[in-house]
Amino acid sequence: MVEKKNILLVENDIYSVKVIAYFLKDSFNVDHAPDGLTALKLAQSKKYPIILMDIDLGIGMNGLETANKINRIPGLENLPIVAVTAYALPGDREKFLAKGCTHYISKPFKKDEILTLLNDIISTL
Repeated sequence: MVEKKNILLVENDIYSVKVIAYFLKDSFNVDHAPDGLTALKLAQSKKYPIILMDIDLGIGMNGLETANKINRIPGLENLPIVAVTAYALPGDREKFLAKGCTHYISKPFKKDEILTLLNDIISTL
């Protein structure tokens, strides 16, 4: 049996957390950070091959600010960070990719869409 990789999900909406964790439960161990500060602490304390980052985290740092701070941590400069967001207007994807995220998926998405994206990222590491 292949060992499941750890994924950090940075998301403030508990319903999104439950759906994403359910989608990924057979393939990944999902750790959850409800805000940017918790995400920074977890990213420094545990090795994650990928971080799933909501953009609108409510109070405090948004997802782009959090992604940029994670990218400045020594050893995490090239960590794949996937923007997982409801922002899906023309130009949003390009904006998030230019401002600290390496990949993008818009909500709502299907289980196979996120699994395909994550497996594609894992295969390039």
